[in-house]
Amino acid sequence: MRKLLCIGLALGLVFTLASCGRSETPAAATDPTAAEMTAEAVTTAETIETTAEMETATEESTAQETTTAVPKAPATIPEIVAYYNAAANRVKADKPGYSFTERTSINSINGGAQWLVSIVNRAITDDTPQAETVATGGNHRDFAVPGKDWASKLSAAAVHSATCAEKDGVYEIRIDMRTETQPDLPGDVEQHEHGKAFKIYDRGKIYGVMSGYEALGKITKFAPTYHDCYILCAIDKSNGTMRSAQYYYTFDATIEGKLASAIPVKAGAGISVTGKYVF
Repeated sequence: MRKLLCIGLALGLVFTLASCGRSETPAAATDPTAAEMTAEAVTTAETIETTAEMETATEESTAQETTTAVPKAPATIPEIVAYYNAAANRVKADKPGYSFTERTSINSINGGAQWLVSIVNRAITDDTPQAETVATGGNHRDFAVPGKDWASKLSAAAVHSATCAEKDGVYEIRIDMRTETQPDLPGDVEQHEHGKAFKIYDRGKIYGVMSGYEALGKITKFAPTYHDCYILCAIDKSNGTMRSAQYYYTFDATIEGKLASAIPVKAGAGISVTGKYVF
């Protein structure tokens, strides 16, 4: 009897302990308050992290915008040429007005028949000396490259060297051209690299002066070699407008012609032209 009573008490104790174990475990696992607090903490941490990332990205973007907003002086040949082209073409678009002077020097004309030398001399000296003033809003078609709606289509490939220096809020630019040799004058100045930025002679200018001299003969060739040509200009750093520009171009020409008797003759000429604009 006493054994049965001990066994019964022992079994009762085991069942009691088992029951206690079952009731405690689910309570800890399914406590809704604890789960909600944990989820809220995770959400708050994620929000803080996201906000910090957004603020960092905004600061980096603002810093980048501030950096790119600062204008840089053109440095390479393509950059300087592009900057010059834009400023020169604005002259014909904005029509700011300017004063202009030009000086042409005939360094040499030699060889050939007297008529050929005289005709070429006449063609060259027709344009010099020149001086003019163009009012604001007036006709600017003669600026730099006469007769065109643009002032420059200069190519970086035609440039030997280019420099840009800042002084008192102005970019002082110098562009030196490569030597260019052509077999004859162009029908359109744009066909020559120098004709894309300088006032050069076209076929009509030289060959056209023979009108009325047909009895003497004709010019059959005028082959120029452009050399030592350069552009000097000052451009306002703040707005990209041109303040002044100087164009110096020189060329040697091999000239051929025929007398009325079909006898071929030759001559040579060395010519330089300096044009100055102040806006």
